[in-house]
Amino acid sequence: MIELVLCIVACALLVVGFKIFEKLGISSFQAIVINYGVAGLIGFLYEPGSNTILTKIDEPWFLNGCILGWVFIINFYIMSLSTLKIGASVTSVASKMSLVITVLFGILYFKEDVGAFKIVGILLALISVFLIVQINTKEINKKYMLLPIILFFGGGFIDISLNFNQVIHIKEGESGLFSMVTFSAAFLAGLVVLIYRVIAKKEKLGLKNFAGGIVLGVVNWFSIYFLLITLKDPQWDSSTIYTIINIGILLLVVICGVLIFKERLSQKQWIGVLLALSAIILISLA
Repeated sequence: MIELVLCIVACALLVVGFKIFEKLGISSFQAIVINYGVAGLIGFLYEPGSNTILTKIDEPWFLNGCILGWVFIINFYIMSLSTLKIGASVTSVASKMSLVITVLFGILYFKEDVGAFKIVGILLALISVFLIVQINTKEINKKYMLLPIILFFGGGFIDISLNFNQVIHIKEGESGLFSMVTFSAAFLAGLVVLIYRVIAKKEKLGLKNFAGGIVLGVVNWFSIYFLLITLKDPQWDSSTIYTIINIGILLLVVICGVLIFKERLSQKQWIGVLLALSAIILISLA
């Protein structure tokens, strides 16, 4: 249970961190690339078997981790592009709604139990997303509607991949190695793009971007670390875990927005918060 809570806190800090980056003028892309490098380095230093990583190349999770790392970077780019072209609200909804794919995969592939409490809880969770993240129809450009659709499936793919590899391929003590490979692959892919952008003068390297990336990397490593531990817990199934995490992150980010950034919520958003809390309670009891 404590790992689940810590995962939610770490993931919420990542979202809040990007809001702070925006206010401080920190380049999100540079910070993201550095973040993956730092997270990979932490994995190397933390894991006692990291010096044997080359002997794990033939393990199924090694290639899967590399692919997942590349998807991390691609999904981030799509998210930033979608936010720019079609708006933050639509992008947020598409990102959160990807939990539908994750939940269905857990139920259909792993034959996870589905009770009345869980069904009602998941439905309330989905409704709460639409109420909390209010879509501004004026900012929607139909020409770019493919972007949030890609983001929807990309987010689902990431969650499913983490769950599948943790349950099927990763042996005891290999979770950290898998995280290290995934983060390192994301870093190398992002570094290639960053070098190109610097040469093309589309990015200007800055010390504060580097510092932001270090902080982000530490938090990001813990978020995946605690998630993988939670997925291994036999008391929880993946459909429950991902629903609680997604809604928990949304709630915590909203609370931080109100307390730290002095954001004001509409009546619909408050209703969404209550529904989200109800969803977490029902799913926890399922």
